[in-house]
Amino acid sequence: MKFYLVFKFCILEKITMKRLIFALAMLPFVFGSTSASAGILPSLIAFDALEDKLLDQGVAEFEASGLGVRDAFGLTAGDVFYGVVQIDSVDSDVNTLGGSSGTVGTLGGAYAFEIDSAIDGLNGSRIYNFKNSTVAGFTLKELLGPTLGAGITDSSHSIAVLSNSTATPPAPQDFSNPPGLANFDNGAWSFEAIGTIDVTEGDFYQVGLAPDPFGGTSVTGRQRGGFSIVSHDWGISTSLIAVSTLNLMGASSSHDFVLDTENATVEAPGSNGWDFASNGNFRLNAVPEPTSIVTMLGVVGTCGLSLRRRRKNA
Repeated sequence: MKFYLVFKFCILEKITMKRLIFALAMLPFVFGSTSASAGILPSLIAFDALEDKLLDQGVAEFEASGLGVRDAFGLTAGDVFYGVVQIDSVDSDVNTLGGSSGTVGTLGGAYAFEIDSAIDGLNGSRIYNFKNSTVAGFTLKELLGPTLGAGITDSSHSIAVLSNSTATPPAPQDFSNPPGLANFDNGAWSFEAIGTIDVTEGDFYQVGLAPDPFGGTSVTGRQRGGFSIVSHDWGISTSLIAVSTLNLMGASSSHDFVLDTENATVEAPGSNGWDFASNGNFRLNAVPEPTSIVTMLGVVGTCGLSLRRRRKNA
Protein backbone atom coordinates (compact mmCIF):
# COMPACT_ATOMS: atom_id res chain seq x y z
CA MET A 1 0.00 0.00 0.00
CA LYS A 2 2.85 2.40 0.82
CA PHE A 3 4.51 1.59 -2.50
CA TYR A 4 1.28 2.22 -4.40
CA LEU A 5 0.60 5.59 -2.79
CA VAL A 6 4.11 6.93 -3.37
CA PHE A 7 4.19 5.62 -6.95
CA LYS A 8 0.76 7.07 -7.78
CA PHE A 9 1.65 10.45 -6.27
CA CYS A 10 4.83 10.72 -8.27
CA ILE A 11 3.22 9.59 -11.54
CA LEU A 12 0.27 11.98 -11.22
CA GLU A 13 2.62 14.89 -10.59
CA LYS A 14 4.85 13.86 -13.54
CA ILE A 15 8.03 13.59 -11.52
CA THR A 16 11.16 12.93 -13.58
CA MET A 17 12.27 9.33 -13.80
CA LYS A 18 15.52 10.14 -11.97
CA ARG A 19 13.62 11.51 -8.98
CA LEU A 20 11.13 8.66 -9.04
CA ILE A 21 13.89 6.05 -8.99
CA PHE A 22 15.47 7.79 -6.00
CA ALA A 23 12.12 7.87 -4.19
CA LEU A 24 11.50 4.19 -4.86
CA ALA A 25 15.01 3.37 -3.70
CA MET A 26 14.05 4.73 -0.30
CA LEU A 27 11.19 2.25 0.11
CA PRO A 28 13.34 -0.64 1.43
CA PHE A 29 14.21 1.56 4.39
CA VAL A 30 10.51 1.99 5.07
CA PHE A 31 9.83 -1.73 4.88
CA GLY A 32 12.99 -2.48 6.83
CA SER A 33 12.02 -0.24 9.71
CA THR A 34 8.47 -1.50 9.98
CA SER A 35 9.55 -5.13 9.91
CA ALA A 36 12.37 -4.68 12.41
CA SER A 37 10.26 -6.26 15.13
CA ALA A 38 11.50 -9.74 15.89
CA GLY A 39 8.54 -10.89 17.95
CA ILE A 40 5.48 -12.78 16.78
CA LEU A 41 2.87 -10.45 18.22
CA PRO A 42 3.61 -7.49 15.88
CA SER A 43 2.58 -9.64 12.91
CA LEU A 44 -0.82 -10.21 14.52
CA ILE A 45 -1.76 -6.76 15.79
CA ALA A 46 -2.40 -3.45 14.05
CA PHE A 47 -0.04 -0.54 14.67
CA ASP A 48 -2.90 1.90 14.17
CA ALA A 49 -3.52 3.50 17.59
CA LEU A 50 -6.54 1.24 18.12
CA GLU A 51 -6.55 -1.23 21.01
CA ASP A 52 -5.86 -4.89 20.29
CA LYS A 53 -7.24 -7.63 22.48
CA LEU A 54 -5.50 -10.89 23.43
CA LEU A 55 -7.97 -13.53 24.61
CA ASP A 56 -6.46 -15.91 27.12
CA GLN A 57 -6.84 -18.94 29.29
CA GLY A 58 -4.77 -19.29 32.42
CA VAL A 59 -3.90 -21.63 35.25
CA ALA A 60 -2.27 -20.58 38.50
CA GLU A 61 -1.27 -21.60 41.99
CA PHE A 62 -1.01 -20.02 45.42
CA GLU A 63 2.23 -20.75 47.27
CA ALA A 64 1.92 -20.58 51.07
CA SER A 65 5.12 -18.59 51.56
CA GLY A 66 3.70 -15.99 53.98
CA LEU A 67 4.14 -16.26 57.75
CA GLY A 68 1.06 -14.41 58.99
CA VAL A 69 -2.29 -15.66 60.28
CA ARG A 70 -4.26 -17.29 57.50
CA ASP A 71 -7.76 -16.20 56.57
CA ALA A 72 -10.82 -18.25 55.66
CA PHE A 73 -9.31 -18.96 52.21
CA GLY A 74 -6.05 -20.13 53.74
CA LEU A 75 -4.10 -17.10 52.51
CA THR A 76 -1.96 -14.39 54.12
CA ALA A 77 0.35 -11.54 53.15
CA GLY A 78 3.55 -12.84 51.61
CA ASP A 79 1.91 -15.74 49.76
CA VAL A 80 2.82 -15.92 46.09
CA PHE A 81 0.37 -16.27 43.23
CA TYR A 82 2.07 -17.55 40.06
CA GLY A 83 0.82 -19.03 36.83
CA VAL A 84 0.90 -19.35 33.06
CA VAL A 85 -1.22 -17.79 30.35
CA GLN A 86 -2.20 -19.21 26.98
CA ILE A 87 -3.19 -16.70 24.28
CA ASP A 88 -5.98 -18.36 22.32
CA SER A 89 -6.73 -15.54 19.89
CA VAL A 90 -5.68 -12.03 18.98
CA ASP A 91 -8.55 -9.71 18.15
CA SER A 92 -7.33 -6.95 15.83
CA ASP A 93 -8.02 -5.58 12.35
CA VAL A 94 -4.90 -7.31 11.01
CA ASN A 95 -5.08 -10.97 11.91
CA THR A 96 -6.67 -13.54 14.16
CA LEU A 97 -4.70 -16.18 16.01
CA GLY A 98 -6.98 -19.05 16.92
CA GLY A 99 -6.76 -22.58 18.21
CA SER A 100 -8.50 -23.97 15.15
CA SER A 101 -5.59 -22.86 12.97
CA GLY A 102 -3.17 -25.04 14.91
CA THR A 103 -1.26 -22.08 16.32
CA VAL A 104 -2.58 -22.27 19.87
CA GLY A 105 0.32 -22.00 22.26
CA THR A 106 2.41 -19.78 19.96
CA LEU A 107 1.92 -16.95 22.42
CA GLY A 108 1.93 -17.46 26.15
CA GLY A 109 2.82 -15.72 29.34
CA ALA A 110 4.00 -16.17 32.90
CA TYR A 111 3.70 -14.15 36.09
CA ALA A 112 4.53 -14.19 39.79
CA PHE A 113 2.89 -11.80 42.27
CA GLU A 114 2.98 -11.58 46.06
CA ILE A 115 0.03 -10.75 48.32
CA ASP A 116 0.65 -7.29 49.74
CA SER A 117 -2.63 -6.71 51.57
CA ALA A 118 -6.25 -7.88 51.71
CA ILE A 119 -9.58 -6.41 52.68
CA ASP A 120 -12.92 -7.97 53.48
CA GLY A 121 -15.68 -7.78 50.89
CA LEU A 122 -19.35 -8.62 50.95
CA ASN A 123 -20.74 -12.00 51.99
CA GLY A 124 -17.45 -13.47 53.15
CA SER A 125 -15.43 -12.43 50.10
CA ARG A 126 -11.87 -11.11 50.23
CA ILE A 127 -10.01 -8.78 47.86
CA TYR A 128 -6.26 -9.33 47.62
CA ASN A 129 -3.86 -6.64 46.42
CA PHE A 130 -0.59 -7.86 44.94
CA LYS A 131 2.90 -6.56 44.34
CA ASN A 132 5.84 -7.96 42.36
CA SER A 133 7.01 -11.16 44.01
CA THR A 134 10.29 -10.83 45.89
CA VAL A 135 9.95 -14.12 47.81
CA ALA A 136 13.11 -16.20 47.50
CA GLY A 137 12.56 -19.08 45.12
CA PHE A 138 9.31 -17.58 43.82
CA THR A 139 10.31 -14.56 41.77
CA LEU A 140 9.44 -14.77 38.09
CA LYS A 141 13.14 -14.98 37.28
CA GLU A 142 13.59 -18.06 39.48
CA LEU A 143 10.32 -19.78 38.56
CA LEU A 144 11.09 -19.62 34.84
CA GLY A 145 14.20 -21.74 35.30
CA PRO A 146 17.91 -20.99 34.99
CA THR A 147 18.15 -20.58 31.21
CA LEU A 148 15.03 -18.57 30.38
CA GLY A 149 15.09 -16.81 33.74
CA ALA A 150 18.51 -15.40 32.91
CA GLY A 151 16.73 -13.09 30.47
CA ILE A 152 15.15 -11.23 33.38
CA THR A 153 17.71 -8.80 34.74
CA ASP A 154 15.60 -7.28 37.52
CA SER A 155 13.97 -9.51 40.12
CA SER A 156 11.07 -7.04 40.42
CA HIS A 157 9.92 -7.85 36.88
CA SER A 158 6.92 -10.07 37.46
CA ILE A 159 5.10 -10.70 34.18
CA ALA A 160 6.28 -11.80 30.73
CA VAL A 161 4.86 -12.41 27.26
CA LEU A 162 6.54 -15.42 25.66
CA SER A 163 6.45 -16.89 22.16
CA ASN A 164 7.28 -20.22 20.57
CA SER A 165 7.94 -20.23 16.83
CA THR A 166 8.10 -24.00 16.36
CA ALA A 167 5.67 -25.65 13.93
CA THR A 168 3.60 -27.36 16.61
CA PRO A 169 4.11 -25.42 19.84
CA PRO A 170 2.76 -26.78 23.12
CA ALA A 171 -0.24 -25.20 24.82
CA PRO A 172 0.67 -23.54 28.16
CA GLN A 173 -2.84 -24.37 29.39
CA ASP A 174 -1.69 -28.00 29.44
CA PHE A 175 1.53 -27.38 31.38
CA SER A 176 1.76 -29.36 34.60
CA ASN A 177 2.56 -28.00 38.04
CA PRO A 178 5.22 -28.81 39.04
CA PRO A 179 7.38 -27.84 37.20
CA GLY A 180 5.00 -24.92 36.70
CA LEU A 181 6.55 -21.92 34.93
CA ALA A 182 9.73 -23.92 34.27
CA ASN A 183 7.81 -25.69 31.48
CA PHE A 184 8.83 -22.68 29.37
CA ASP A 185 12.53 -23.34 30.00
CA ASN A 186 13.12 -25.82 27.17
CA GLY A 187 14.97 -23.65 24.65
CA ALA A 188 11.94 -23.11 22.40
CA TRP A 189 10.38 -20.12 24.16
CA SER A 190 11.67 -16.55 24.03
CA PHE A 191 10.62 -13.22 25.49
CA GLU A 192 8.28 -10.95 23.56
CA ALA A 193 7.91 -8.51 26.44
CA ILE A 194 8.67 -8.18 30.15
CA GLY A 195 6.46 -6.20 32.49
CA THR A 196 6.05 -5.15 36.08
CA ILE A 197 3.68 -3.61 38.60
CA ASP A 198 5.00 -0.05 38.73
CA VAL A 199 3.20 1.58 41.65
CA THR A 200 4.54 5.00 40.64
CA GLU A 201 2.47 4.62 37.47
CA GLY A 202 -0.62 3.43 39.34
CA ASP A 203 -0.16 -0.21 38.26
CA PHE A 204 -1.90 -2.90 40.27
CA TYR A 205 -3.10 -6.49 40.33
CA GLN A 206 -6.11 -7.71 42.32
CA VAL A 207 -7.81 -11.03 42.92
CA GLY A 208 -11.17 -11.28 44.63
CA LEU A 209 -12.33 -14.60 46.10
CA ALA A 210 -15.83 -15.47 47.26
CA PRO A 211 -17.26 -18.59 48.94
CA ASP A 212 -20.04 -20.62 47.43
CA PRO A 213 -23.27 -18.66 48.09
CA PHE A 214 -25.11 -21.96 48.52
CA GLY A 215 -22.81 -23.23 51.23
CA GLY A 216 -20.80 -25.60 49.06
CA THR A 217 -17.02 -25.98 48.99
CA SER A 218 -16.41 -24.28 45.64
CA VAL A 219 -14.75 -20.86 45.45
CA THR A 220 -15.20 -18.29 42.71
CA GLY A 221 -12.98 -15.38 41.90
CA ARG A 222 -12.36 -12.31 39.80
CA GLN A 223 -9.08 -10.75 38.79
CA ARG A 224 -7.94 -7.57 37.07
CA GLY A 225 -4.76 -5.59 36.64
CA GLY A 226 -2.82 -2.83 34.92
CA PHE A 227 0.89 -3.20 34.14
CA SER A 228 3.90 -1.42 32.66
CA ILE A 229 6.13 -2.91 29.96
CA VAL A 230 9.82 -2.45 30.76
CA SER A 231 11.23 -4.11 27.63
CA HIS A 232 9.93 -5.74 24.45
CA ASP A 233 11.01 -7.37 21.20
CA TRP A 234 8.63 -5.43 18.95
CA GLY A 235 11.08 -3.08 17.29
CA ILE A 236 13.41 -0.58 18.91
CA SER A 237 11.12 2.38 18.24
CA THR A 238 7.74 0.75 18.82
CA SER A 239 5.66 2.80 21.24
CA LEU A 240 2.72 1.85 23.42
CA ILE A 241 -0.24 4.13 24.05
CA ALA A 242 -1.87 3.88 27.47
CA VAL A 243 -4.97 1.71 27.16
CA SER A 244 -8.39 2.61 28.47
CA THR A 245 -9.58 1.43 31.87
CA LEU A 246 -13.15 0.94 30.68
CA ASN A 247 -13.33 -2.69 31.80
CA LEU A 248 -11.40 -2.34 35.06
CA MET A 249 -14.34 -1.64 37.35
CA GLY A 250 -13.53 1.95 38.27
CA ALA A 251 -9.74 1.92 38.02
CA SER A 252 -8.61 5.28 36.65
CA SER A 253 -4.84 5.02 36.10
CA SER A 254 -3.36 4.43 32.66
CA HIS A 255 -1.28 1.37 31.84
CA ASP A 256 0.80 -0.09 28.99
CA PHE A 257 -1.43 -3.17 29.01
CA VAL A 258 -4.28 -4.36 31.15
CA LEU A 259 -6.00 -7.53 32.23
CA ASP A 260 -9.70 -6.80 32.07
CA THR A 261 -11.83 -7.84 35.02
CA GLU A 262 -12.50 -11.52 34.45
CA ASN A 263 -14.11 -14.40 36.26
CA ALA A 264 -12.05 -17.28 37.55
CA THR A 265 -12.60 -20.57 39.33
CA VAL A 266 -10.66 -22.22 42.10
CA GLU A 267 -10.35 -25.97 41.72
CA ALA A 268 -9.37 -28.35 44.49
CA PRO A 269 -7.53 -30.25 43.30
CA GLY A 270 -7.03 -28.42 40.01
CA SER A 271 -6.23 -29.78 36.58
CA ASN A 272 -2.59 -30.80 36.02
CA GLY A 273 -1.75 -29.75 39.56
CA TRP A 274 -2.99 -26.15 39.29
CA ASP A 275 -5.64 -24.82 41.68
CA PHE A 276 -6.78 -21.73 39.82
CA ALA A 277 -8.24 -21.47 36.31
CA SER A 278 -9.43 -18.41 34.43
CA ASN A 279 -10.13 -16.89 31.05
CA GLY A 280 -10.40 -13.32 29.88
CA ASN A 281 -8.40 -10.85 27.84
CA PHE A 282 -5.45 -8.53 27.87
CA ARG A 283 -5.47 -5.25 25.95
CA LEU A 284 -2.62 -3.20 24.53
CA ASN A 285 -2.23 -0.40 21.98
CA ALA A 286 0.87 -0.19 19.80
CA VAL A 287 1.63 2.61 17.36
CA PRO A 288 3.93 2.74 14.30
CA GLU A 289 7.61 3.08 14.87
CA PRO A 290 8.56 6.76 14.53
CA THR A 291 11.43 5.84 12.20
CA SER A 292 8.92 4.35 9.76
CA ILE A 293 6.86 7.52 9.71
CA VAL A 294 9.88 9.78 9.25
CA THR A 295 11.25 7.67 6.42
CA MET A 296 7.90 7.55 4.66
CA LEU A 297 7.55 11.33 4.91
CA GLY A 298 11.04 11.62 3.45
CA VAL A 299 10.04 9.57 0.42
CA VAL A 300 6.91 11.62 -0.18
CA GLY A 301 8.88 14.79 0.48
CA THR A 302 11.33 13.82 -2.26
CA CYS A 303 8.48 13.72 -4.75
CA GLY A 304 7.18 17.08 -3.49
CA LEU A 305 10.61 18.69 -3.74
CA SER A 306 11.00 17.44 -7.28
CA LEU A 307 7.61 18.88 -8.20
CA ARG A 308 8.48 22.27 -6.71
CA ARG A 309 11.77 22.46 -8.57
CA ARG A 310 10.13 21.44 -11.83
CA ARG A 311 7.52 24.18 -11.53
CA LYS A 312 10.14 26.77 -10.56
CA ASN A 313 12.22 25.96 -13.61
CA ALA A 314 9.22 25.94 -15.96
